Amino acid sequence: MKLDVIPARNIDLMAYAAMQRSSFAEMLEAYGVTDSFMTPEYYRWKYESPWGEAKIAVVTEQGEMVASNAMLPYVLRRENDSFRAWQSMDTATIPKARGKGYFSKCINALHDVVLEEELFFGYPNRNSTRGLVKLGWKENCLVDIWMASTIPWPSAREAVSLVTSLPHSMREFTSALTKSRLTMIERSPEYLNWRYLKHAIHQYKVMIAQHQEKVTGFVVVREAIIQSRRFCLIMELWGENLAVRSSLVANARSWARQRGINFLAMFDNRIPMLDAFQLGFIKVPTPFLPKRQVLMGAGKGEKAQAVMMSQWSVQLGDWDGF
Repeated sequence: MKLDVIPARNIDLMAYAAMQRSSFAEMLEAYGVTDSFMTPEYYRWKYESPWGEAKIAVVTEQGEMVASNAMLPYVLRRENDSFRAWQSMDTATIPKARGKGYFSKCINALHDVVLEEELFFGYPNRNSTRGLVKLGWKENCLVDIWMASTIPWPSAREAVSLVTSLPHSMREFTSALTKSRLTMIERSPEYLNWRYLKHAIHQYKVMIAQHQEKVTGFVVVREAIIQSRRFCLIMELWGENLAVRSSLVANARSWARQRGINFLAMFDNRIPMLDAFQLGFIKVPTPFLPKRQVLMGAGKGEKAQAVMMSQWSVQLGDWDGF
């Protein structure tokens, strides 16, 4: 057995994609999700964020890639401060290599290369939680899933348009978003372009609300098939007030209905219950979820740990496996 932490650009992405498909085959089949997105091109795009390159802990046996865990850099914002953080993702072990503790070995190797005053976080499943707690990770919050019908719902009538590029005034709006007391991933235009408009596989739709050429909110959606059902996933929903968010959701509903989609789904940990009701969403009870989406993590250093355990604003979109 050999374990290395490798910059993403040095990975054999053909072998890596094959290992990911083998590792997730049973789970994807159970949920009716295709593995067609697991291509070298997808991982090449995914592991080069606007904030830098992913690092990947890889286990090989006799030259064969059998397990891995990746971490991708982000910038977190909280009021006027910014912090470098790494999200753990794409944990994988092929069937014949399971039960050898490779997950713990990979996650520990990545933890060792996280620098002082940086954070390491993720949304682990139940099988991973015990090993992460031993590493010092703590639970921050549960990210709820909200569902809504695409049947027309009473809404405000703010001006909303579908865009293929972000307007110049987008930066002013996204900068204001990240100056709250809540910790969140920076939604810079560079991030939004990379994450959605330049995605290697999925086609996202970005809708912008504007008033006198000033951006007042935006929503990002895409179609997804989960357990053989079609959903409109709301990836991002931000607006300067409830009227703007209401108009954005109304446009998302209209977009979904035109495609014969009956349901909207959104992961959000901060939406007030009354706001959700006015937008037509109901919270899915935790026992009905295939996976509890729990934010966990640890910071290296006192300040980073305080940020990790602060109040976060999380919208997961299509979970952590985008």
